[in-house]
Amino acid sequence: LGSRVRGWSLLCAFCVVRAEWVLGRHIFRSMAVEVAVSAVATSTAATPFVFVLCALCATLAGLLLAATDSGAVKDSGGYSPAAHVSVCADSTVALFAGLSADGGGLGVFEPLWKLFTPDGALWTFVTLGVSGLVSSAGSLFGFVAQFITGGTADEHHVDSESGAPPGPEKLQMTFLMECHAYWGYVRLFAIGILREYVVRATAFVLRDGVTQRYVNRERWNSGWVEFYKAHMYKLYVDCFNRPIANAPDSTFDVILRERPGGLFFGPLHDFHCTEKVRTCINLGSYNYLGFGGVDKFCVPQARQAALKYGWSSGAPRTEGGTLQVHRDLEQEVARFLNKEDALVLGMGFATNSAILPALFEAQAGGSGVLVLSDELNHRSIVEGVRLSGATVRAFPHNSMPELEAELKRAVTEGQPGAGARPWKKIFIVVEGIYSMEGDFCRLREVVSLKNRYKAYLYLDEAHSIGAVGATGRGVAELFGVPTSEIDVMMGTFTKSFGSAGGYVAASREVINALRRNAPGSVFAAAMSPPCAAQALAAFRVISGTEGGSVGQEKLASIRDNANFFRTRLVEEGFKVLGDEDSPIVPVMLHHPQKLAWFSRQCLDRGIAVVVVGYPAVPVLYERVRFCISAAHTRQQLTKVMAEITEIGRDVGVLFEKAADKKVLESRAARMAAYSSWLRNAPLVLSSAVTYADTAKSWTPEPLVPKCTASVGIRDSALATALTVEEPKASGRTVEMRRFDPLGYVQRPSEAAQQATNATMDAYGFGACGPRGFYGSTRPHL
Repeated sequence: LGSRVRGWSLLCAFCVVRAEWVLGRHIFRSMAVEVAVSAVATSTAATPFVFVLCALCATLAGLLLAATDSGAVKDSGGYSPAAHVSVCADSTVALFAGLSADGGGLGVFEPLWKLFTPDGALWTFVTLGVSGLVSSAGSLFGFVAQFITGGTADEHHVDSESGAPPGPEKLQMTFLMECHAYWGYVRLFAIGILREYVVRATAFVLRDGVTQRYVNRERWNSGWVEFYKAHMYKLYVDCFNRPIANAPDSTFDVILRERPGGLFFGPLHDFHCTEKVRTCINLGSYNYLGFGGVDKFCVPQARQAALKYGWSSGAPRTEGGTLQVHRDLEQEVARFLNKEDALVLGMGFATNSAILPALFEAQAGGSGVLVLSDELNHRSIVEGVRLSGATVRAFPHNSMPELEAELKRAVTEGQPGAGARPWKKIFIVVEGIYSMEGDFCRLREVVSLKNRYKAYLYLDEAHSIGAVGATGRGVAELFGVPTSEIDVMMGTFTKSFGSAGGYVAASREVINALRRNAPGSVFAAAMSPPCAAQALAAFRVISGTEGGSVGQEKLASIRDNANFFRTRLVEEGFKVLGDEDSPIVPVMLHHPQKLAWFSRQCLDRGIAVVVVGYPAVPVLYERVRFCISAAHTRQQLTKVMAEITEIGRDVGVLFEKAADKKVLESRAARMAAYSSWLRNAPLVLSSAVTYADTAKSWTPEPLVPKCTASVGIRDSALATALTVEEPKASGRTVEMRRFDPLGYVQRPSEAAQQATNATMDAYGFGACGPRGFYGSTRPHL
């Protein structure tokens, strides 16, 4: 009966709203439709009593209708109107439950939102009724009881099984740390509730313009997420998207911003840039090798390419967009990684999101393809896998026992459903360095497992290529794994190379199939010519082809700087994540307000850092992330250490300062053993593999993705993608393939060339990071 009442009540409520709109349109039929809709909306907003009355009428009507409804409810497979609407309501509840069940939601604050906020209480009452309010209260009391008796914080790192190789310690919080962190969220939540009620009262009673705009704002989220963004995230939004006024070198000038309203009403306003800047030591950009500044080797070549080719080829690679600089860069990447061929694209994120669908055969709906993905893989990988339609199973971060269990299950059970057909292909997808953790993948073990179970390996080296390894060739070189054992290698040019774009490298057959099929090759514009020239020059400096010993000096510098900084952080008592040699050094803050305090104090002292909170990381696992560069001097890093140690003491994040000496020594020994294991774990090569017993009878399909296009179209697309198109002299050739309606591609304007020179003089080349992490400049704004 309860399910039927809820369903019919919601249907009646919809009818009331529909009738009110029709009635309003009838009354104002002599006016413009826009005026009528506006008048009805204003009348409804100004008289909440009408809404409450309608809701009560709808509920009574729903009760009467439910009493006469003989249709089966959803739990028994019925198709009555009540069953259908109940499914819709329950799907929303399931969404909230899923967010909080895996550590990605805010747990206790969801029932608080349902009980105490205007939107939350109304949503709960309308969709779930009184039972929903009671259930939320029960969830709240249950959470408190669980917290008091055993704590709630998830352990973010998975430890190795007993007898297995050593692994990092479990990431834990003491009971007092957890209490303090939740108290921080409670304060933010309480202030948010108070602000919401005050703002609504001000809007409806005083008719204040600012508060009315807030109440009537366009909402891109719903429910708890909207409340979190409006009242909690916006309190410390100034810690993100900070624009800069010059090149992202070892130092840069951060443009200061301000907003009215103070602490309480500030979230109702947006930040605006001022004319003031503050020079900061840059620990926020991905400028690992220092090519992001005004580099004397790379920037001149990028500038020359911009003046020669313009900023765009004006066409995809399969429609005349291939230039010589693209082919030179692809050959350099393939040679650098000892692969047969490579394909370059114009955006790093899109290298995954627009390549993986083709690799996982999206044209066939991903049918029969299984992807085993590390749970902490980047969003671009998640999007690429989702778009492919392939079946994906996430395994706990860097857990080799769990990965092997999934592989064994896959080859033993096959595809789900009747018939249990074997999988066509199984892919393992991992990253070289995980950007929020600062740790490496366990590459030697992953390669061994993929060989034993006949799987394919896709390695994302966005943060590791160029930054680690004796010659900058990434985690494969660092851990002594031949690149021939890695089926597909991916990386970006945004970080170590001070450019933009990305690459995939594999066998020539695979790359040719991707040239023909991948959306990033067929539909997207070819990589910007100066970006390709910048990346090409950086590769040549790293490999020693140009610049003499500069490349080796940069590689030695980033390794020494990263290990020096990591060691000093540990010595000062910070709680440090990540592995030795990694240029990403995360430090735990475990508190939402400490996240803001730490970031703001760093900025005040001339240090630019990146702080990371929910939803990028789970609640209670807020952190600050330091990105180390070869451009940093030891003097700069020593100064930073002195400043952030004082900040850490003030904020209260020196969690390890009082730790027992024996515990610290044991931890150091454990991490040293783990670091050695990463480099020396047994490696099973494909040439000497003994297949697992469960995998002996299974034969995967070839790695090369199938193409559904006709042979003629397929061959034509590949030939065009490989054909170099050089700029033609004006008047001699009519180019009809490129999208260049104003002629700027073939004949860049003088103003554009002047702007190019001026911008490169000030910013060098490459933002070395997303807009959220010091990637915004004045030209962007």
